[in-house]
Amino acid sequence: LDIDVTARIKELIKNKNIEEIIREYFNIINLKTASLFSVACRAGAIEAKAPEDLIENMARYGREVGIAYQLADDLVDMLSGKLDDSIMLAVARFKEHAGDADTNDLTDLFKSIDKEFLKSMYIEEIKKHIEKAQSIVSSEKRINPDFAKILKEAPVYIVNKMLESVGVVI
Repeated sequence: LDIDVTARIKELIKNKNIEEIIREYFNIINLKTASLFSVACRAGAIEAKAPEDLIENMARYGREVGIAYQLADDLVDMLSGKLDDSIMLAVARFKEHAGDADTNDLTDLFKSIDKEFLKSMYIEEIKKHIEKAQSIVSSEKRINPDFAKILKEAPVYIVNKMLESVGVVI
């Protein structure tokens, strides 16, 4: 996706409500990382000659893992001070709490967001998607128990590897 992210964020903040900003943020995640993880998991299930419904479940699993991974990546970016599309969820939550505060200067806006609030918000959302992925695996009784264990542990491992650079563990 080749877009001017800062301009897009400013447009969203100025012209849309919080739900639309969050929906747009997750749409970007779905178009990028979540779809990549989903396709990879689907391909693995196809290669394993799994039945169609299991292939779909593995694609759903991959999507949830991809969302968790992208949220973790965005949290790392924000805690490292980077301003890009990763701040959309933070901005939406800030706008929710701050009402009509001036949102024209994204740098000032970003600096005004409480980092601990930001971390807790992202960690909660990351955990939600990891739990969804784990639930998909738990509900699928056709997966070899050894592989199911790995599939349940994998999202936690990759997210924690991503987050270790900023000293966060889920």
